[in-house]
Amino acid sequence: MKIKWLGHACFLITADSGLKIVMDPYEAGFRGIINYGPVKESPDIVTISHQHGDHNHTGDLQGSPEVVQGAGRHKVKGIEFVGIPCYHDRVSGQQRGDNTIFCFTVDDIRVCHCGDLGHPFG
Repeated sequence: MKIKWLGHACFLITADSGLKIVMDPYEAGFRGIINYGPVKESPDIVTISHQHGDHNHTGDLQGSPEVVQGAGRHKVKGIEFVGIPCYHDRVSGQQRGDNTIFCFTVDDIRVCHCGDLGHPFG
């Protein structure tokens, strides 16, 4: 497995098989807080932790990836993604809304992407 940080909370995971997963693609220039170029990868799967432009922008991605979002179990291209509901702030989502942590296994390595977790967990 290869892991590449693309900026902000966005990562590209490439499995030994060549399968590609992008997590939380951002909109370049979003609200002046994103100073990275566009995410122009060609993933097979995209996970989106929540609906803010710095975590859900699929418009620059190449190809037709399957999008995984929301709590629960999602099986895509042989990988089971478990979406764990949480919040984007310390007041149960009242300020910034919900967030989803995604856990999954690639090449026998367990990955958890917290998205924009905004509170202590546990």
